[in-house]
Amino acid sequence: MFLVIARAIQGIGAGMLQATAFTSVSDMFPQPARRARWQGMITSTFAVASVVGPVLGGVMTESLGWRSVFYINLPVGILALVLIQLFLPGDLSPRAKNARIDWAGAATITVAISALLLVVEWGGNTMPWTSPTIVGLAVLTVGSLIAFGFIERSAPEPLIPFDLFRRQSILFANIISLIAGFAMFALVYFTPLLLQGGLGLSPSAAGLFQTPLAVSTAL
Repeated sequence: MFLVIARAIQGIGAGMLQATAFTSVSDMFPQPARRARWQGMITSTFAVASVVGPVLGGVMTESLGWRSVFYINLPVGILALVLIQLFLPGDLSPRAKNARIDWAGAATITVAISALLLVVEWGGNTMPWTSPTIVGLAVLTVGSLIAFGFIERSAPEPLIPFDLFRRQSILFANIISLIAGFAMFALVYFTPLLLQGGLGLSPSAAGLFQTPLAVSTAL
């Protein structure tokens, strides 16, 4: 239970980190060319991490135990905090003073996603699909999504501006990203299980075998 709670807290921080990284670059570099270059550099760090991470994680798991992989964030995080304190400007965007957070939208979409994940995780495994719990969670998912749609239409600064999807380029880009995400994250999740559980490879060998997948995904 402690691991689940700790990972949930870590996930909140990771989500905030990803969003803040790109918005900070937009505020620091308003020029489109420089902004694109620095955002590309940030994306490249994710690509490098996706290549190095499985191999390093496999080696650490095999030699030091699986708990050791959670300590890798400590030196990296401390270094990042020091660099942020030294080089990141204190006031990146005056717009933040007048910004209003869409708390209602964030709450409803969080409930919807959480309920949907529980449906997918428990349905057909822990509980039958027709059980009251699964049906109730499914109803909660749909209801929360409907409430989220109404909230976003009336929010002064919505979490997801639906007007953006009127542009076909943005609409199709998001649809393609959604479809690609299904395939990519399925591979990321099931490939280690197949390599270790099905083929009997060691953690380090499984991490090494995932390198081509990580490289192609990054490219």
